[in-house]
Amino acid sequence: MRWISRLFWLPVLIVLAAVMVTNSQPVEINLDPFGLGFAALQPRQVPLFYIILAALALGLIVGIVMLYDKYRPVRRSLRDSNREVVVLRRQNEQFRQSMKAMDNPDSVAPPALPRR
Repeated sequence: MRWISRLFWLPVLIVLAAVMVTNSQPVEINLDPFGLGFAALQPRQVPLFYIILAALALGLIVGIVMLYDKYRPVRRSLRDSNREVVVLRRQNEQFRQSMKAMDNPDSVAPPALPRR
């Protein structure tokens, strides 16, 4: 399965490298649309592939945050179900032990099952 993933990502990385090489010319980016005069927001010359990579990274981060938020209730429900499974397995084991004790009349009295 791992080689299928690598087989998929290899052409993607090759195309990304080709895009970076062909789009290496500088472009001017202005982060101060209102002209407030902050030095950090003055127009700068950056290679175009920096902007492309930044847009891809921003899209990836936004997608991850949206998926995390969407599946949060599912993860909470799964966590609660796992807790219930642990409790039920413990009760099942106690019940099995009490049944074994009932099959053997020479043993001590079975422990009482917990009540809800």
